[in-house]
Amino acid sequence: MEDTIATASKNYVSIKYRYYRTKLLKGLQYLFDEGGGTVESVLLWPPFKCQNQFYDIANRLGWYLPAESFDNCEIHVVISSEIDEQISAPPSQASYDTNHLPFVFHTSCEDIQFDLVAELILLWDYSRFWSSPILRNIGKTEIVDPEYFSTVESSTWENVTRKIRNSFAHNSEKNYRDLSSSKEYPASFVFATGPSLDDVFDIEIPEDALSIICNSIVRDDELLQHLQPDVLVFADPVFHFGPSKYAHEFRQDAIKVLRKYNCKAVIPKEYHSLLAGHYPEFRDHLIGVRSVSADKPVFPTPNRLEVMGTANIMTLFMLPIAMALTDDVRIVGADGREENESYFWEHSDTAQYDDELMKTVAETHPSFFRDRIYEDYYDQHVETLTEIIEYGEQDGIQFHNLTHSYIPCLSERRVDPSELET
Repeated sequence: MEDTIATASKNYVSIKYRYYRTKLLKGLQYLFDEGGGTVESVLLWPPFKCQNQFYDIANRLGWYLPAESFDNCEIHVVISSEIDEQISAPPSQASYDTNHLPFVFHTSCEDIQFDLVAELILLWDYSRFWSSPILRNIGKTEIVDPEYFSTVESSTWENVTRKIRNSFAHNSEKNYRDLSSSKEYPASFVFATGPSLDDVFDIEIPEDALSIICNSIVRDDELLQHLQPDVLVFADPVFHFGPSKYAHEFRQDAIKVLRKYNCKAVIPKEYHSLLAGHYPEFRDHLIGVRSVSADKPVFPTPNRLEVMGTANIMTLFMLPIAMALTDDVRIVGADGREENESYFWEHSDTAQYDDELMKTVAETHPSFFRDRIYEDYYDQHVETLTEIIEYGEQDGIQFHNLTHSYIPCLSERRVDPSELET
């Protein structure tokens, strides 16, 4: 990948400054939080100086507030120039329907009476946080500035829009019960997206095994035909649940996989209504699972769809599901991270979208990449992965790593696929 904000060198001092600044402002917001139930009026603040600024936020709202689940909430906008009826998407974002969004336009800040129009204020430009209108209403202000800090923007959108849109009734328990009771799985195969995934064509995948795939594996038809997925898992707030062209392309491929292989999609519970709103025909495929704080692994059951909250898709969903449904777990494509890499880690060429699409994620969510310290993320992942595997082995579960890996707990469990029963 060519040098972008995702791979650029990190300014650790600036990251720490933004981290502590965010903690301080979160504390202030919590202190003055006004609580309340469903939001019926939103104000986008500060005033927009040009159409492009407004289009960026409006298009994001089109994604995060699908018409299928949108409640009747007025969205107040102050802008200094005329707005075309047709809202254009920024170059980095896919285009989302905004016709159902009841925008109320104001031509002057003087027309705005915050107490009347703003049950919730979405601050799209952090530099205006210290302005008097925001300080007077800090308890009902949420920051959605993509330049602000780390994952704040992406996670805040989910939190904000949950207050506005209607939730769908979950079929998650039934869908997971269908998966867990459909047949006895002699083994599970967990397919990650590292370079060694390309070796999977030399590995025989038994028809009766549980096949769990993740993330960008959905893009390659030949690979999918070999893996025959039973479960697709994805959880990233920007790569999978954001408005970028990358995320849109991923979701289109994911839908094709659900349709062709009739498999289940395990996702974070907080995004269930969002996906069900955009793709209502696939509600019987979606399994929303809640992340909880825990000091040991949590395995999902039909009556308790929960896992231990972790930051990586393998430890969050893939292994807990495999360990819940089988006692023989086989891992493929989990290479880990070589020293001196400038990104999370290398990916399989087969299961990777092109650089142009990758750029659209960084352009849509710049702070997510700017403020991520990949070494810290990786170290925590290795520690968590080791704990989960050792925990499972104590419970009689066997783990076999079938491909190359830099991760010690996986390289120690490396076996030749030909040595295993199929």
